[in-house]
Amino acid sequence: MVNQWVEFVKQYAKANNISYGNAIKEAGPAYRRMKMRGKSTLRGKGLNDLPDVLQEKIGDNLDNNSLDNFSNAFTEINRNQNVKDELQRRSNIAQMEFRDWNIKAGQLERRYHTVMMNFLNTSDRGPINIYYDKAVVTLNRLAKLQNEQLLSDQKRESARSSVVSLQRIVALMSRYIIRNNLRGR
Repeated sequence: MVNQWVEFVKQYAKANNISYGNAIKEAGPAYRRMKMRGKSTLRGKGLNDLPDVLQEKIGDNLDNNSLDNFSNAFTEINRNQNVKDELQRRSNIAQMEFRDWNIKAGQLERRYHTVMMNFLNTSDRGPINIYYDKAVVTLNRLAKLQNEQLLSDQKRESARSSVVSLQRIVALMSRYIIRNNLRGR
């Protein structure tokens, strides 16, 4: 293996008609410029911008597997971006669902005492059946959301809290509904 510096100094001495010892002293800056030029000439260039000899060497060393690997790498990048986009879409949907169902749970919890008082004081049983159905649907949806991994821990805990509260409400109402045989009226 030939040392590039030694070869450069020999050529520099010959080109400038000076001794090898003097060339060692003078050739340093020229050698550094040459090295920098060599590096920068290929930077940012495509395969077609390279010298023909270098293109041939690269082409000879690339086989179909190498080209397939490049293609597969780009396919994998696109697939990863699609997965990331899909996860973001699902996360957005989960966030919106949580917000909507959590609001409904809060409304049901606030209205519980009013609905029960009306139930006990009037003969109209329709509102309690509607309220009960809404409570059961909301309870079921929040029960699913309390385990949703796309939600933050705080939101899952909030969903769990709402589930416990709605379970209590549904259990209390079930006793009255069964006792008074209100379903179907």
